[in-house]
Amino acid sequence: MSTRSGPARRIGWGVTALAAISATVAMAAPQASAGVGALVAPDEPVVAGTTYRVDMWLESDSDAAFIGEKYVVTDNGKCIYSVTVSWGFGSTMLQSPARFRWTPTTAGSHTVTAKSYGTYGVRSDSFTVNVAEAPAGSTPEPATTTGCDGSGSFGGSSGSGGAGS
Repeated sequence: MSTRSGPARRIGWGVTALAAISATVAMAAPQASAGVGALVAPDEPVVAGTTYRVDMWLESDSDAAFIGEKYVVTDNGKCIYSVTVSWGFGSTMLQSPARFRWTPTTAGSHTVTAKSYGTYGVRSDSFTVNVAEAPAGSTPEPATTTGCDGSGSFGGSSGSGGAGS
C-alpha cells in the first residue's frame, strides 16, 4: 500500500475540487439561445398584389448563437422568405431586424409565420391579416420568395438588412 505525502495529497484534493466546481458551473450556465423574437405586420389595409416590408426581429442572448440559425417565413404555409445566418452581428447586437418583402397575391385571411430552426430548438411568431382585393384595373406585383430556393444568407457587422431588404 502506498501513502502520499502531505503536499501530493493536497494537490490531489485541489484537482478534485477544481473538477467538481468546473462541472457545477458548466451545468448551471444557461444555454445560449437564438430565434425569432417578433414578426411585425404591415399597417392595414393590406391589398392583394401590393408589396409590403415586413420586419422579423431576431433575438439572441449570445452573438454566436445566431450563426447557423435558419429562419423560414411562410404565408398560409407557402415559403415567402428563408435565410440562414452566416456570421454574427457584433458583440452588442442581440436584436436585429431581418427585413423582407411580402406580396400577398390573393384576397382573404393570410397567416404569416416566421420560424427559426437551429441547435436551440424552434422559435416562432406570426400575424394574421385580412387582405383586400386589388382595385379593378390595377396591375398586381408578382409574389416574392427570397431565399426559398436555399440561396438566402444573412449576416454582417451592421446587423441590419439581409436578403430581400
